[in-house]
Amino acid sequence: MEYSHVTHEDFGPEYDEKSRILILGSVPSVKSRELAFYYGHPQNRFWRVLYLLKKRGCLETQTSSEQGKETEQRAEDTGNEDTGKKVKAGVKMAEGARERDKGAGKKAEVATAPPVSWARSADQEASLRETFPDFPWSREEKRHFLHINRIAAWDTISECDIKGSSDASIKNVIPSDIPMLLAACPIRVILCNGASSYRYFQKYLTSLLDDFYRERPGSRRVPVRQVPSTSPANAAWSLEDLTGAWEQAIVESFR
Repeated sequence: MEYSHVTHEDFGPEYDEKSRILILGSVPSVKSRELAFYYGHPQNRFWRVLYLLKKRGCLETQTSSEQGKETEQRAEDTGNEDTGKKVKAGVKMAEGARERDKGAGKKAEVATAPPVSWARSADQEASLRETFPDFPWSREEKRHFLHINRIAAWDTISECDIKGSSDASIKNVIPSDIPMLLAACPIRVILCNGASSYRYFQKYLTSLLDDFYRERPGSRRVPVRQVPSTSPANAAWSLEDLTGAWEQAIVESFR
């Protein structure tokens, strides 16, 4: 397999001024590059983990008024009134689902996660959407999910050469401008999704952040935590175990 030069031209960092959790991968997979958004592989459990964290009340969701403003802004940005209406409806469904899920045990919550394999037909997809109306299925729903839950998504690597989706083949690395993002929003914790992300963070970004904090004496140093990878290659970790490990990392960071 030949090397490809990968950049973030098609989709950059996803964040806003309210983001408090920054999640970093290493570099987008082939499928993510095709879909132009993060964690696009159908068997990557990233979105299912976040969905379950939300169900457990682990994520800091924006208030209804903040969500309304976000919805209006997104409708203006897209120039599509129908988009705003659909997102408002999705917010209402999500709020209703949270009320129904109050008091449910963790095992029951994990059991409600959508299946890892994607629907094979339009009927199956429609059935899954009906069963999990508040799950972020589309690219736009995923963007909205990140924003209303104050999550930023990016990668440790901005540009590199890579064979397919193999992190082991990565070379000619240009790191992402993480200091820029930290200056733009009140990030409380950085979660590196997997060992590769954390390794590249330590190699390329630690010195940049040292300079960033040195220029801002008295500023709080954001903790950086490695969490187990949501990649399908990390098959030793079940969805429930992944969710528990991510929950622990977030809870400990916000104490």
